[in-house]
Formats: sequence, structure tokens, C-alpha cells
Amino acid sequence: MVDPHHELRSKRPWTLGPRSGAAVLFALLPALLALEWISGVAFSLHLFYLLPVSLAAWNLGRRAGVIVAATAAAYCAFVAIAMRPPYAPLMPFVAQIGSVTVLFMLFALAIDHHRRFVDAVIEAARVDLESGAMAQREFDHVLETEARRARRYARPLSLVMLEMPPEGPGSEPRGVVEALRGHVRDCDAIARSSERCLILMLVECPVVEARRVAERAREVLAREYAGARYVFGAVSYGGSSPTSAMQLLLMAQAQMDRAKAALSADAPLAQGQLA
Repeated sequence: MVDPHHELRSKRPWTLGPRSGAAVLFALLPALLALEWISGVAFSLHLFYLLPVSLAAWNLGRRAGVIVAATAAAYCAFVAIAMRPPYAPLMPFVAQIGSVTVLFMLFALAIDHHRRFVDAVIEAARVDLESGAMAQREFDHVLETEARRARRYARPLSLVMLEMPPEGPGSEPRGVVEALRGHVRDCDAIARSSERCLILMLVECPVVEARRVAERAREVLAREYAGARYVFGAVSYGGSSPTSAMQLLLMAQAQMDRAKAALSADAPLAQGQLA
């Protein structure tokens, strides 16, 4: 069985939002129809209809791409009917409309297939391109493995979760990861769980030591990014209760949220421990 995970660092592709994508499509299709009507039989704009078809399939998915492809084909058929000379042969006209419709549909399906492939490649990546940290999917797999090992051998496992500021110094994920990487062991892991959130997994590390690691991480970031404010949450699994990796993540998130809501980024770390 081939491992789908890989070390390729793929940047997430550019994508329009649903509203902006719909606005662009509603502007492009009528504009192309007007231009083709004005151009008459001098030249055809059929290939230009591939632009809204590709935008719809890439940004909004297969269904939207097929709908826009059908709409573009209907536009082309409308213009062809209006410009068709009287008593012109019918079969060449039907063949042209059919070939244009098939072209638009196949193009929409090809673009959608390529987007799904790109998304699958990014989701299967082990490393987050923007930060250089472990990707969320790979971290989930590693954390589940370490949680099972901790339960089996009754050894501690700790998580330290930190939230970066939304902007300003210290908000760049790659810089924060590089600052922290030199202060964790080779067996530990740094992962990015969201746009502003990083997780440190500390193997065989009890809660007291995890707290020291978190304090040291905060001191390192304070020296590296003066004035930046970070929120920390630490949680440790003692090795005797049946806690899963997901429960550990939820506990760390709850501790960080508690520290953020009740205290501040400069207050002592919130912590939790399972007996």
C-alpha cells in the first residue's frame, strides 16, 4: 500500500470567495455576450467563454462549472441563431453548437478535477508551507500514535498550544516556528493547527516540565518579538486514564481559551493535568 503523505511543500492556490466569484461571473458572461453580438460574424469569441467556465469550476466547484458551461453554450447558441443567414444549412449549425457545448463541459470537468487533485496534494502534505511546521493532518496521525504509546506504557504526554497575535511583530508563523524549534527536543513536534495557532507536542514530558517548556517558549518569543502578546495553554496526560488524542487537543484548546478570556497573554499559564 502506497503512503499518500509526502514532503512536497505546495502553496494553497489562489481562490476567489463565493461572493466575489459570483460577481465576476455575472459581469463576464453578459460582457462576452455583448462583445460577441457587436463583433458579428467577423470573428468568434467562443474561446473567451472558457474564462468564466474555468473560474466557476476552480472557485465554486463542479456543479457551478457545469452550470456556467451550459449557460455559455446557450449564449453562443443564441448569438449563432441570431447571426445565422436565412436558408443556411442546419446540420453545420447544430454541429457547431454541439461541439462548443461539449468543449465547455469537458473544460469545466477538467478544471474541477485539477482543483480536486491540487487540494488533495495539499491536504496530504506533511509540512505546512507557510510556517514550516508539521501540517495538521500529519500532526493528528503522530499525536494519535504517541497517545496510544503513552497509554500502553503509562508515560506522560504533554501539549502546549499558543495563539499568535493577528498582526504586527510575532504574527509571522515561520518566524515563530524557527524561534521555537531550537528549544524543543528532536522527538517533540511543532504543528500548525490553524492560521494563528501552533501546538507543541512534548513526548514523555510531565506537566511540570511542560510548564517550564511553555515558560521558556514565551521568554524566547518575548526576546525575539518585543511587545508581541501570545496566549498559552498547557495540558498533560499522566498515562493512567483512557484519554484520546482528540481529548488532549480539546483540553489544550480549552486551557488556552480560558487563559485568553480570563487572564491575558502576560498572565501565568493555564494548565490541566490528568491523573
